[in-house]
Amino acid sequence: MVDDRPVMFCFDGSRQARAAIEEAGRQLEHGRRALVATVWSPAELMSFVGAPVSAPPGFDDQVSDKAKQVADDGAELAEPPGSRPPRS
Repeated sequence: MVDDRPVMFCFDGSRQARAAIEEAGRQLEHGRRALVATVWSPAELMSFVGAPVSAPPGFDDQVSDKAKQVADDGAELAEPPGSRPPRS
């Protein structure tokens, strides 16, 4: 019986996470989908010792863009080796 449920990976871009997700991608059954999650928080939601943080304009957009790139990189690593399109 083939399990067609997606597999979810949490990925932070670290060396250890890259190695783990590459290995998991090799072990995924052909055609099984993988979901890759990367979590980030807008700067205004963080505080230091109770003091609110004021982020410079555009900072959250940069962090969001970086989080999306990390998730995309993880999704690519999770693909089985034979299914990856050539990179340009």
